[in-house]
Amino acid sequence: MKNKTLIFDLDSTLYYAGNQMEKLCYNKVMSFLIENMKVNKIQAMKLIKEFRKNYHYDSEAIAKEYPFSQSEFIEYVCDIPTDFISEDKELATILKQISNSKYIVTDSTQKHTKDVLEKIKINKDLFVYIYDAHDMDYIFKYNKICFEKFLDKFNLCAQDCVIFEDSIKNLEVAKSCGMITVFVKPDKIEKPQYVDYMFSDIKTALKELFL
Repeated sequence: MKNKTLIFDLDSTLYYAGNQMEKLCYNKVMSFLIENMKVNKIQAMKLIKEFRKNYHYDSEAIAKEYPFSQSEFIEYVCDIPTDFISEDKELATILKQISNSKYIVTDSTQKHTKDVLEKIKINKDLFVYIYDAHDMDYIFKYNKICFEKFLDKFNLCAQDCVIFEDSIKNLEVAKSCGMITVFVKPDKIEKPQYVDYMFSDIKTALKELFL
Protein backbone atom coordinates (compact mmCIF):
# COMPACT_ATOMS: atom_id res chain seq x y z
CA MET A 1 0.00 0.00 0.00
CA LYS A 2 2.97 2.21 -0.72
CA ASN A 3 1.10 4.80 -2.82
CA LYS A 4 -2.21 4.82 -0.98
CA THR A 5 -3.69 8.00 0.48
CA LEU A 6 -4.39 7.78 4.20
CA ILE A 7 -7.59 9.23 5.64
CA PHE A 8 -7.94 9.52 9.41
CA ASP A 9 -10.89 10.12 11.63
CA LEU A 10 -9.88 12.17 14.68
CA ASP A 11 -11.62 11.43 17.98
CA SER A 12 -11.22 7.85 19.26
CA THR A 13 -9.06 7.04 16.23
CA LEU A 14 -5.87 9.12 16.40
CA TYR A 15 -6.14 8.90 20.17
CA TYR A 16 -8.17 6.79 22.58
CA ALA A 17 -11.00 8.84 24.06
CA GLY A 18 -12.87 6.12 25.94
CA ASN A 19 -16.20 7.60 27.00
CA GLN A 20 -14.62 10.90 28.05
CA MET A 21 -15.31 12.67 24.75
CA GLU A 22 -18.92 11.52 24.75
CA LYS A 23 -19.43 12.87 28.28
CA LEU A 24 -17.84 16.22 27.46
CA CYS A 25 -19.91 16.65 24.30
CA TYR A 26 -23.12 15.67 26.09
CA ASN A 27 -22.46 18.28 28.75
CA LYS A 28 -21.79 20.92 26.09
CA VAL A 29 -25.06 20.10 24.33
CA MET A 30 -26.82 20.43 27.68
CA SER A 31 -25.19 23.81 28.26
CA PHE A 32 -26.15 25.04 24.79
CA LEU A 33 -29.80 24.12 25.32
CA ILE A 34 -29.96 25.62 28.80
CA GLU A 35 -28.28 28.87 27.75
CA ASN A 36 -29.97 29.38 24.39
CA MET A 37 -33.38 27.76 24.77
CA LYS A 38 -33.95 28.76 28.41
CA VAL A 39 -34.79 25.22 29.54
CA ASN A 40 -33.79 23.52 32.77
CA LYS A 41 -31.51 20.48 33.04
CA ILE A 42 -34.35 17.93 33.03
CA GLN A 43 -35.94 19.53 29.96
CA ALA A 44 -32.57 19.63 28.21
CA MET A 45 -32.03 15.91 28.87
CA LYS A 46 -35.46 15.13 27.40
CA LEU A 47 -34.68 17.21 24.29
CA ILE A 48 -31.38 15.42 23.75
CA LYS A 49 -33.15 12.06 24.05
CA GLU A 50 -35.61 13.16 21.37
CA PHE A 51 -32.82 14.49 19.13
CA ARG A 52 -31.02 11.15 19.24
CA LYS A 53 -34.20 9.22 18.60
CA ASN A 54 -35.00 11.12 15.41
CA TYR A 55 -31.64 12.31 14.02
CA HIS A 56 -28.11 11.02 13.52
CA TYR A 57 -26.60 14.19 15.02
CA ASP A 58 -27.82 16.70 17.59
CA SER A 59 -26.80 19.53 15.25
CA GLU A 60 -29.26 18.29 12.62
CA ALA A 61 -32.11 18.48 15.11
CA ILE A 62 -31.03 21.94 16.25
CA ALA A 63 -30.92 23.28 12.68
CA LYS A 64 -34.22 21.75 11.57
CA GLU A 65 -36.35 22.39 14.63
CA TYR A 66 -34.89 25.55 16.17
CA PRO A 67 -33.55 28.94 14.97
CA PHE A 68 -29.89 27.99 15.24
CA SER A 69 -27.37 26.99 12.60
CA GLN A 70 -25.39 23.76 12.66
CA SER A 71 -22.27 25.90 12.42
CA GLU A 72 -22.81 27.83 15.65
CA PHE A 73 -23.96 24.71 17.48
CA ILE A 74 -20.99 22.57 16.42
CA GLU A 75 -18.49 25.34 17.14
CA TYR A 76 -19.94 25.59 20.65
CA VAL A 77 -20.12 21.86 21.35
CA CYS A 78 -16.64 21.10 19.96
CA ASP A 79 -15.02 23.80 22.07
CA ILE A 80 -14.05 21.35 24.80
CA PRO A 81 -10.98 20.89 27.00
CA THR A 82 -8.29 18.47 25.83
CA ASP A 83 -6.63 17.89 29.20
CA PHE A 84 -7.69 14.22 29.18
CA ILE A 85 -5.63 13.62 26.00
CA SER A 86 -2.01 12.54 26.43
CA GLU A 87 1.06 13.31 24.37
CA ASP A 88 1.91 10.44 21.99
CA LYS A 89 5.50 10.68 20.81
CA GLU A 90 5.41 7.21 19.27
CA LEU A 91 2.44 8.03 17.04
CA ALA A 92 4.05 11.31 16.00
CA THR A 93 7.20 9.42 14.99
CA ILE A 94 5.25 6.76 13.09
CA LEU A 95 3.31 9.36 11.11
CA LYS A 96 6.54 11.15 10.20
CA GLN A 97 8.03 7.87 8.95
CA ILE A 98 5.12 7.21 6.61
CA SER A 99 5.51 9.21 3.40
CA ASN A 100 1.98 8.63 2.09
CA SER A 101 -0.32 11.65 1.72
CA LYS A 102 -2.49 12.04 4.81
CA TYR A 103 -5.82 13.75 5.46
CA ILE A 104 -8.05 14.12 8.51
CA VAL A 105 -11.79 13.86 7.87
CA THR A 106 -13.74 14.75 11.00
CA ASP A 107 -17.31 15.66 11.91
CA SER A 108 -15.89 18.18 14.37
CA THR A 109 -14.13 21.50 13.74
CA GLN A 110 -10.76 22.75 12.55
CA LYS A 111 -10.14 24.33 15.95
CA HIS A 112 -10.91 21.15 17.89
CA THR A 113 -8.72 19.11 15.54
CA LYS A 114 -5.78 21.48 15.88
CA ASP A 115 -6.19 21.56 19.66
CA VAL A 116 -6.08 17.75 19.76
CA LEU A 117 -3.07 17.51 17.46
CA GLU A 118 -1.23 20.06 19.56
CA LYS A 119 -1.98 18.07 22.72
CA ILE A 120 -0.79 14.80 21.14
CA LYS A 121 2.24 16.69 19.81
CA ILE A 122 1.56 15.86 16.17
CA ASN A 123 2.44 18.53 13.63
CA LYS A 124 -0.70 19.52 11.72
CA ASP A 125 1.50 20.06 8.64
CA LEU A 126 1.87 16.28 8.36
CA PHE A 127 -1.64 16.35 6.90
CA VAL A 128 -2.51 17.72 3.49
CA TYR A 129 -5.81 19.05 4.82
CA ILE A 130 -8.16 18.85 7.79
CA TYR A 131 -11.61 18.32 6.28
CA ASP A 132 -14.13 19.31 8.95
CA ALA A 133 -17.89 19.69 9.44
CA HIS A 134 -17.88 23.06 7.67
CA ASP A 135 -16.13 21.59 4.61
CA MET A 136 -18.75 18.85 4.60
CA ASP A 137 -21.55 21.43 4.50
CA TYR A 138 -22.80 19.52 7.53
CA ILE A 139 -23.47 16.40 5.46
CA PHE A 140 -21.72 13.97 7.77
CA LYS A 141 -19.82 10.73 7.24
CA TYR A 142 -22.81 8.43 7.65
CA ASN A 143 -23.93 9.89 4.29
CA LYS A 144 -22.12 8.72 1.16
CA ILE A 145 -22.28 12.25 -0.28
CA CYS A 146 -19.78 13.36 2.37
CA PHE A 147 -17.07 11.04 1.10
CA GLU A 148 -17.91 11.67 -2.56
CA LYS A 149 -17.48 15.42 -2.06
CA PHE A 150 -14.21 14.90 -0.20
CA LEU A 151 -12.79 12.65 -2.93
CA ASP A 152 -13.91 15.08 -5.64
CA LYS A 153 -12.44 18.12 -3.86
CA PHE A 154 -8.98 16.58 -3.72
CA ASN A 155 -9.21 14.58 -6.96
CA LEU A 156 -8.72 11.27 -5.15
CA CYS A 157 -9.68 7.79 -6.31
CA ALA A 158 -11.56 5.86 -3.61
CA GLN A 159 -9.73 2.63 -4.44
CA ASP A 160 -6.42 4.37 -3.67
CA CYS A 161 -7.55 5.51 -0.20
CA VAL A 162 -7.20 3.77 3.16
CA ILE A 163 -9.54 5.09 5.84
CA PHE A 164 -9.01 4.66 9.59
CA GLU A 165 -12.16 4.96 11.68
CA ASP A 166 -13.71 3.91 14.99
CA SER A 167 -17.26 4.13 13.57
CA ILE A 168 -18.67 0.99 11.99
CA LYS A 169 -21.35 3.00 10.17
CA ASN A 170 -18.82 5.39 8.66
CA LEU A 171 -16.66 2.48 7.51
CA GLU A 172 -19.64 0.80 5.87
CA VAL A 173 -20.29 3.99 3.89
CA ALA A 174 -16.61 4.43 3.02
CA LYS A 175 -16.46 0.83 1.79
CA SER A 176 -19.48 1.42 -0.44
CA CYS A 177 -17.46 4.23 -2.06
CA GLY A 178 -14.61 1.80 -2.74
CA MET A 179 -12.13 2.67 0.01
CA ILE A 180 -9.93 0.24 1.93
CA THR A 181 -11.32 0.24 5.46
CA VAL A 182 -9.46 -0.04 8.76
CA PHE A 183 -11.49 -0.40 11.94
CA VAL A 184 -9.66 1.01 14.98
CA LYS A 185 -11.36 -0.41 18.04
CA PRO A 186 -9.94 -1.60 21.38
CA ASP A 187 -12.85 -3.98 21.96
CA LYS A 188 -12.66 -7.45 20.44
CA ILE A 189 -15.60 -7.98 18.11
CA GLU A 190 -16.21 -10.04 14.99
CA LYS A 191 -14.91 -8.23 11.91
CA PRO A 192 -17.77 -7.00 9.69
CA GLN A 193 -17.54 -7.93 6.01
CA TYR A 194 -17.08 -4.32 4.92
CA VAL A 195 -14.01 -3.95 7.16
CA ASP A 196 -10.75 -4.93 5.47
CA TYR A 197 -8.51 -4.67 8.53
CA MET A 198 -9.18 -4.39 12.23
CA PHE A 199 -6.72 -3.29 14.93
CA SER A 200 -6.94 -2.41 18.60
CA ASP A 201 -5.21 0.96 18.13
CA ILE A 202 -3.94 3.31 15.43
CA LYS A 203 -0.24 2.75 16.10
CA THR A 204 -0.52 -1.01 15.65
CA ALA A 205 -2.52 -0.47 12.46
CA LEU A 206 0.04 1.88 10.93
CA LYS A 207 3.02 -0.28 11.87
CA GLU A 208 1.42 -3.44 10.50
CA LEU A 209 0.25 -1.88 7.24
CA PHE A 210 2.85 0.77 6.40
CA LEU A 211 6.15 0.14 8.24
